[in-house]
Amino acid sequence: MATDCVSQAILSLLNEMPTLHLNIEEKVMTPLLHDLLAGQVDVVVGRVGGRALQLPLNYQVLYTEPVCFVARPHHPLAARAQIAWSDLAHWRWIVWPTGTPIRISIDNALVDNGVMLPENTIESASMNVSTNLLQSSDMISILSLRLAQRYASQGQLAILNLPKIEQKGSVGMFWRKNETPSLALSRFLYFLAQV
Repeated sequence: MATDCVSQAILSLLNEMPTLHLNIEEKVMTPLLHDLLAGQVDVVVGRVGGRALQLPLNYQVLYTEPVCFVARPHHPLAARAQIAWSDLAHWRWIVWPTGTPIRISIDNALVDNGVMLPENTIESASMNVSTNLLQSSDMISILSLRLAQRYASQGQLAILNLPKIEQKGSVGMFWRKNETPSLALSRFLYFLAQV
């Protein structure tokens, strides 16, 4: 979801500090925030909301965007001009893990539209596995609109013609309070805020 802005900020940082060593980790928010509090990572970029805002961390919102349903380009729903929420019940879903900010927003939107999450869902925090499953089957999933548009422009996924789910949270960056950020971290935070 936030991969575009992170990649752009990394490229800007490396342009300024070409010898810098970086370690990039991709997980759901809860373990990343624990790693941040434990000093194992310096910054986390992800959905702002829920428990994240209760932690003793600095944060800054980068942007807000909706999420949307996606499937493989030749999925039976992909060519339909109109899709009812009830049409989704016939397909296996890949969803973000329970308790993550994006999943909470999705669950709330489903309740608002009278849709039950199918029992045979797959919970996945792995974008690679989810994308491979989507491209190889008739499963459907939910992605941030920005990421879905990138996959759609590359012909890898199709955005299903359903209303976009407006997020109650936003994408932001988190870093530790009561610590003076290193020069590299300060510059990275600056570049993230510029994207």
